[in-house]
Amino acid sequence: METRTDYTGIAGAGTGSAIDVKTNAARLRRFQYVLRRLVLIGAGHLPARREWDLKMAVARHMFEDAEQATVLLNRILELRVTEGQALKAPDALLSLFMDEVLRARTDAEYVIGVYEVVLPALLEALTAHQRDTQQLVDYPTVRALGFIRSEMDGQITLGGALVKRFVGADQRREADEYAGNLRAMLHRIGGFDGTGASQPQEVRRWRSGEPYTLPAKSARPTDFGPSLHYRVPGCIDEKLSDAENALREMMKIRQEEMTAAELIAGVMFETTDMPWEFFRTLARHCWDEARHSAFGQAALEKHGIDWRRTPHYTAEYEKFREEAPAKAYAFLSLGIETSAMAKSGKQHELHLAKDVFNDPLMTVFQDYDWADEIQHAKFGRNWGTAFFDQDFEKSRIFGEEAWMELLRYRASLEPDREKYHTMFYLERFGKTPATKTTEIALALADGG
Repeated sequence: METRTDYTGIAGAGTGSAIDVKTNAARLRRFQYVLRRLVLIGAGHLPARREWDLKMAVARHMFEDAEQATVLLNRILELRVTEGQALKAPDALLSLFMDEVLRARTDAEYVIGVYEVVLPALLEALTAHQRDTQQLVDYPTVRALGFIRSEMDGQITLGGALVKRFVGADQRREADEYAGNLRAMLHRIGGFDGTGASQPQEVRRWRSGEPYTLPAKSARPTDFGPSLHYRVPGCIDEKLSDAENALREMMKIRQEEMTAAELIAGVMFETTDMPWEFFRTLARHCWDEARHSAFGQAALEKHGIDWRRTPHYTAEYEKFREEAPAKAYAFLSLGIETSAMAKSGKQHELHLAKDVFNDPLMTVFQDYDWADEIQHAKFGRNWGTAFFDQDFEKSRIFGEEAWMELLRYRASLEPDREKYHTMFYLERFGKTPATKTTEIALALADGG
């Protein structure tokens, strides 16, 4: 079929549409609200979900949903809607429905609720809106929805694979009531686009009458080794050289960064009265930490190392779970990650992977890990300080003190510190923890 050249190939340029600016904005507000809620629902569930591949998917999809919501928010602001209006819950019934999505109690309920109920229905609504809006006049929306639909379709595909892998017949039966309630409620509120016949008198709270709380302990698969608040050399083989063991130590430390992702998720879930950009930024930060964990996983598996049955470090989420979000994020972004910009930090880790260990995969991982950490230090400068009225010095000191507190706590638990402790082998190759962050953070703020 010959490609059209008129209207730059946009079909239906002369076809009318009942979707005016007001209707368009109203529907897009509903869609972006659902996506923003999914980000925070994922944050609430990341520490609670047990299966490792599901945990990774939650972190990735939090980031993707945040980016999708931001694309729609930007389009809404072009449709005669203020930012304040755009960020309000558009409908009390839709808000209630998302409250019920949050109340999944098991991995099976979460994966079925999100990937079999919520996302397919949302994709259907996005598809219909993209089809029905005027293709030429509303091209910015059409383009945005094309990208979002493609990414969401990938999420649903991955979710289906997770269901197939982790949800057996018994688990599905246990999740049936939760999933059925979501489907019925979504129908009664008129669907995600609000075009269906709503039945508000039939919509009632079910589980959401009780508050959802983050777990005290971060869940791990049943085949994992014990969760500990200090690191042990679970992947070390004393028959190997110091260099080989230092590489293993580096890989395992990367793999254990999921606890940092869970800490960030907890900060997001328990923080209110922050701009949307705060949550968007932390969703990226959370996914970065989960990706770093995947770096370590991929490297360990490439070397044939059974990392799952080793002990797993979970202190960063669990130690700071009961602390204020301000302390938790200052600890990570202004304590650990800003000081990682010192020459003894990420730069030295890259040198070790490339020039000492001669490991090509860990070299590229550490190269990008360093690049990510620069961004995270900037996140801390921009948003870690937001908890302290933008007082950088106060927030920096708070973050460093929180880090020192964790180091002392870990050291008090390590059973054989003379023989093994955090970075025991890496320290033999000049890897030392940096603790002073002022000059580094100020340099980053100036674009360094």
